[in-house]
Amino acid sequence: MTILNLAKGKSPMRYPLRLPASANEFQNAYSQINSMSSKGDVHIDSVTSPVWNLGEYIRREDISDPEVREKLNTLAKKIERMDEVEQRKLACVFDARSIMCLDDLLTAADSLGDYVYYPEITNERELGLFLVENRIMQFPENTWPYLDYRAIGIEYHVEHSGALTPNGYVVRRSEESQEAQREKPVFRALLWTEAMWHAGVEQPYPLELPASAQKLEQARKALGNEPFETVGIVQAECLDPLLRGKLTMEDPDVEVMQELGSRIRELEKSERQIQKFLAVLEVEQPDAMVDALELSEHLDGYSLLPDDAEAYGQEALKMNFPAVDDDLIDELDGFTDWDAYGNYMMEADDVRITEYGLLRREDEPFPDETMGPRMEMG
Repeated sequence: MTILNLAKGKSPMRYPLRLPASANEFQNAYSQINSMSSKGDVHIDSVTSPVWNLGEYIRREDISDPEVREKLNTLAKKIERMDEVEQRKLACVFDARSIMCLDDLLTAADSLGDYVYYPEITNERELGLFLVENRIMQFPENTWPYLDYRAIGIEYHVEHSGALTPNGYVVRRSEESQEAQREKPVFRALLWTEAMWHAGVEQPYPLELPASAQKLEQARKALGNEPFETVGIVQAECLDPLLRGKLTMEDPDVEVMQELGSRIRELEKSERQIQKFLAVLEVEQPDAMVDALELSEHLDGYSLLPDDAEAYGQEALKMNFPAVDDDLIDELDGFTDWDAYGNYMMEADDVRITEYGLLRREDEPFPDETMGPRMEMG
């Protein structure tokens, strides 16, 4: 939720106003803050919001202006509809854009799809390492231990209109090389066949996946034209920084890696979808790569929700009782322990806690052996 902490003049007293707020709620806030002090103008002293830097951009807004109030309400509603990842991304987008007024903030909130968000990149060195490991900037692998990753990150950051923050890195999709995006591998496999041994080849053949039809054909020729299902896999590894360590590499298969790699690239076009896949992997813990592929194809059977018991309780009430709407929720607010009700409904719905939010199966509950932690009452 977004809360304006209002003050008057230099008074140390603060009045919290939750957005979106009605005209009566704004008027009541003014009456309350005026009763605390008789000197100075009412102003926004600070802001409490899941978008951590929102206060930097709205503290100087004149909330006595009805148009400003309307825009602040609209912005708060947009933020409420976002999940936690999108809210963190929005904070980075604010820093990446030129923000001069409330209209710019509203435009930014509607432009999340124009940006790629990397929550794991929080400084120049991490950016440089990411660029090299994902071949966005090309260096021979034998030079990687000697590279100055911080300098590489600084140079790239200067040349692109992104934002590097403690909450992650964003850059416009249009500024990312489309060719580099297509060529970024998800997996690398070292392949070996008897035909290679008879030909005197001493090293396994490295193949990065997903690969184009041309690269797959080149690999087949180098492997002695053997079908991929009969090729030996000496080693297989996941190169994607989001998936590394979270995706099982048991029973690797070239064709499965090709299909799963292509599927992951599609999912990564949407932060919400890739986050859902990561949450599903965390809870379901598939035994083999082919099982992970099957899960990636059935993500519609899951819902990924913000880790917010209050919001879950309100949505659950509206879902279970069609007559309940937002107006009734607002009327009940202050008289209902939404956190307690939300926790109760999460346990009833067998919601699982993950690093990425709350995960719920839509068709049937999770099996008892599922490793994701259950909700606990209290």
